[in-house]
Amino acid sequence: MEVVQARDGTNSTKTQPGRAKTVKKCRQEMVADPRATQRSPTVMDVRVTSLHLPGLDVINSLAVTRDGTCLVCTPSALYTLLPSGLPTLLAGHRTERGFQDGQDGAARFDRPQGIAVDNTGNVLVSDSGNHALRKVTCNGAVSTLAGNGQPGYADGVGSAARFNQPWGIAVDADGVIYVNDSNNNCVRQVVRDDASESSASVSTLAGNAGGKEGALQGAGSADGLGASARFNGPAGLALDTDGHLIVADCSNSLIRRVTVAEGRVTTVAGSPEHGRGFADGEGTAARFNFPAGITVDGNNNILVADLFNNRIRMIVGSAACVTTGVATRV
Repeated sequence: MEVVQARDGTNSTKTQPGRAKTVKKCRQEMVADPRATQRSPTVMDVRVTSLHLPGLDVINSLAVTRDGTCLVCTPSALYTLLPSGLPTLLAGHRTERGFQDGQDGAARFDRPQGIAVDNTGNVLVSDSGNHALRKVTCNGAVSTLAGNGQPGYADGVGSAARFNQPWGIAVDADGVIYVNDSNNNCVRQVVRDDASESSASVSTLAGNAGGKEGALQGAGSADGLGASARFNGPAGLALDTDGHLIVADCSNSLIRRVTVAEGRVTTVAGSPEHGRGFADGEGTAARFNFPAGITVDGNNNILVADLFNNRIRMIVGSAACVTTGVATRV
């Protein structure tokens, strides 16, 4: 195990030229935000702990249950992590991929990319290679809520619905599921059958797949309402404390917000006109390079895994101040 501490922008403790104002502004935003508390970290006050997980060479996603249990998914299985850090198989197979419902090790997944935990403890999985949404109960029973293993685009119930590489996933307090349908360039809403939860109804909340199955259609970066909005390979997905969806619009290198009530999409940070890069700043002045993972803390700060910049970024306050911390060994 190694412990690293994030510092302010580079491997030294000095602030990079031109960044001091941005950092100061972001700290002011945090103080002004009524949700912030004295226990909140400052923008760069972050400690990172790394764990070696024996036998797990690739981890696609992770989630934490309400009791603090950590879950991770690999290209073929889901694991829980014991307090010692040792992984324990929850469902799937260590190396064998496939598409099969069943109990524990009898089930099969194919490159699951997103996991979320609902209020009853069920684990919801965006099974990307199987183009399906799966559910795993606390005792390891795996079922398919929507999709049937074939790529495509169709709203519908259960196996009649189609996804094309579903990626990020989130679930709200009412159990409604949201999925970034990456190759269809849209955000889907999934409502489960209250009686049996054996299937679910899938609709499109925002974005436009372009109407052609199995192809990258409807890509773009336009803000707008519902089908008039555009995404390009949306990846990570999270719910903020106001109940809005936050989307890591990966191939656009943008961070987007989607209202769940009407599917209205706005750009929080990054700029389609200026494209990819690396820059801290407010809103459209910031630059990302394929942001892939995203989460939101209890103070509504957005944390972004900026993939090709190899950085963790933080977006703070109504002005959407973007700052960066770089981990250095201590």
